Amino acid sequence: MSKILVVDDSEYAANAVKLILEHEGISVIHTDKGNEVLDIVKKEGVELVILDLMMPDVDGHTVFMYLKQDPMTKHIPIIILTARADAIRWHDEIQGCDLFMKKPFENRELVEGVKKLLASRKK
Repeated sequence: MSKILVVDDSEYAANAVKLILEHEGISVIHTDKGNEVLDIVKKEGVELVILDLMMPDVDGHTVFMYLKQDPMTKHIPIIILTARADAIRWHDEIQGCDLFMKKPFENRELVEGVKKLLASRKK
């Protein structure tokens, strides 16, 4: 079973993503603290990260940079899932994310994106 990490300070959004993906047989871990992400990814063997940009302690952009700069985590696909009004500007700044989605999102689009990225890791 694939394991992913959802990083979002919105309990509602995180639970929605969790329900959608667990229905597809994907194990989901959640944190609302950006400063815990690197440790969780390494400890839990996470295969993919879904990352919100707006976080209270460490913003998603910073978390993204930490993940991409660490040799142990730089290969892990990252989906940016954000409600930011200026998301286009952030998309331009976050080069290297594997999928960029705005909230609200289509369930099918999220599932397809996650499955595609997980499958590409197994090749």
